[in-house]
Amino acid sequence: MKRLVISVVLAVALVIVPASGVLAATTDTVTVTASPSYVEIANAPDTWAIGAVTAGVDDQTANDFFTITNGSGVAIDITIQVTTDWAFTSGSNSWTYGAPGADTGQLKASSGEGNGASGGSGLFDITLEGQAGSAVLLINACPTITSPQWELQLDAPSSFTHGDPQDCTVTLSAAPD
Repeated sequence: MKRLVISVVLAVALVIVPASGVLAATTDTVTVTASPSYVEIANAPDTWAIGAVTAGVDDQTANDFFTITNGSGVAIDITIQVTTDWAFTSGSNSWTYGAPGADTGQLKASSGEGNGASGGSGLFDITLEGQAGSAVLLINACPTITSPQWELQLDAPSSFTHGDPQDCTVTLSAAPD
């Protein structure tokens, strides 16, 4: 009999309290936070006016001549390359870009940042490839909000067949490390 009373009480309780009345959360939230890995660099100065060049004599900037302002939000790798080969702005008397020879010259770079392809300031141990070449690592894993420095050297032609001024463009590129 006792069992019958308990069974009736439980049956009545189940009718009074529906199964959907369980006190549990039916929704929840997730907070998503995204930090952009933006990359931002600026270089100064943006020109190097060498002046008169003597055949077979290398000209170079002072050590740490250029400063890259790194405003990136992440560590970055900085590469360097020649993006326009030697050109005479008004004609066809242009040097060839490459290892020094007659009317042929190239650029080298270095950086004292200690974590790139260069062994240090003033070594000029990174040879920049011509326009058809690839970018070369200048600074690796550059920390955020820093200002690394670097320098350039012109490996002048061994001889000249004309006296036309020459220009080329060097491009620095940054990408997340």
